[in-house]
Amino acid sequence: MNNSILIALPLALFVIVSGVIAMLKARKRSWIMAVVRLAITVVTAAVALPLTSVGVSAGADAAYDLLIPYLPEDIMAFLNEVPVGAEGLRVLAGLILAPFVYLLVFIILRWILYVIAWIVEKCVPLMRRRNRRYVSLPVGALNGMIFAMVTLIPVCGFMMLGTHMFRTFLETDIAQSGMVREILEPLGMTEEDLDGAIADIEENFVVVAVYETVGKPVFTNLTTATLDVSETHGTEVKINLESELCGLLKTAGYAMEVMESFEKEDYTAEDKELLFAMADTFFESDWVRMLSADTLAAMAGDWLEGKDFAGMERPSPDANLDPTLNRILELLAAETSVTLEQDIHDVLDVVGDLLVHDLLGGNTDYDVMVQRMGQSGLLTTVLSKLETNPRMAPLAAELKALAIRLVTNMLGVDQLKNGEYSEMMTSVAGTLTNSLSMSREERDALVLDSIRNNFGDQGFDVPDDVALQMANQMIDELGEDGEISSDELTNYLINHVDEGFEYIPEELPEGLPDVVG
Repeated sequence: MNNSILIALPLALFVIVSGVIAMLKARKRSWIMAVVRLAITVVTAAVALPLTSVGVSAGADAAYDLLIPYLPEDIMAFLNEVPVGAEGLRVLAGLILAPFVYLLVFIILRWILYVIAWIVEKCVPLMRRRNRRYVSLPVGALNGMIFAMVTLIPVCGFMMLGTHMFRTFLETDIAQSGMVREILEPLGMTEEDLDGAIADIEENFVVVAVYETVGKPVFTNLTTATLDVSETHGTEVKINLESELCGLLKTAGYAMEVMESFEKEDYTAEDKELLFAMADTFFESDWVRMLSADTLAAMAGDWLEGKDFAGMERPSPDANLDPTLNRILELLAAETSVTLEQDIHDVLDVVGDLLVHDLLGGNTDYDVMVQRMGQSGLLTTVLSKLETNPRMAPLAAELKALAIRLVTNMLGVDQLKNGEYSEMMTSVAGTLTNSLSMSREERDALVLDSIRNNFGDQGFDVPDDVALQMANQMIDELGEDGEISSDELTNYLINHVDEGFEYIPEELPEGLPDVVG
């Protein structure tokens, strides 16, 4: 027998038996009482919705408090630092409980109103007249069937929610992962078995009938709530259980595709699009957007202060990359749910470019990365993309500093201080001074030729993009008085290693720290 029928039979039997029992009871009452009881069932189903919220709030708090002692210490530390996460979990716990609380409220309230109606029936002779059974019998049957359908709302609602989740699951790469196979194999299931089980529910005429008539609007109402974060974020956000769960599954699916693409020998522009698809699904949820922004801000703030975040230590990159990490952390510490999506999109755009050009391999250190960026012309492209977003401008400046640190380390700080490159510094400084009055195109050609020749004579190969970025920064910083000396040039290179690149825009983008540098 078809599994769909096996599931449908007990549900259909429940509805039919409820209708028959109610019809038999109605034959002993007047048609007026049959109509009254039908009205009570319908009204109670509607009134139970707002009453459920009171019970759900208390139930969610209780469920959350029971869960807390069993959470790992790191998770507790995370929830303490990111309150919107804890509040969101409370709401989600309430949404899971809500359909069952609704059922309880409906049954109790209906019973109370039935008792009141019974008392009124005993006191009013007119309501006890047993006539017009051709009205009372069908009305009673309808009452019983509506009661059964309302009581099935939680079951049918969660069954449909499950099918939507598993259907989302099968449409992503999650189902292909080894982790999922390890879960399904002990159960004796395959992906095809899971797909068949989903189809059995989707084709179940009772589940579909209940859900598409009274179930969907009620279940959707019960599993949707408002998260009030007005004190911390100045707004309220809607959280829907199905949207949140299916959204996370879609994001996880894209994340697995992204991880697989990282392992490919040739990372392509098509693979880069997966990064944006993952981000788009991730940000479909307003709550997840807030949670992500608050998490990044809290994490960056702790790491800037030298503290661990929820058990995670601050990364320890090469010393030359530490200023770059600080710049990134400063930006993240000022992140908000309003700015996060655009910032993440811009960062992923740059990361995608680096991956396409094979610049983020596990064995690629920072100097090799900058060298290859400069040789490919990608450095200018990356900087241009970052500078279109005012919040990313400090990171663009830090990448320029990284390029300059590469040149300084290439030459050697001690050698620069000892004046071993004084002749080369004098030649390059003279070229930069002469270029101050030129057009940008003429300047670039002259400067690039000078750096190639002077550094080449010393046995150093400076990538063209790095050379131009370095030269333009020097001109902007040192050329205001119309002349650039060799001492200024030498000290500029030395200071970039000692102090990093100082970038203070005229107007800081909203949300950034007061000092960036």
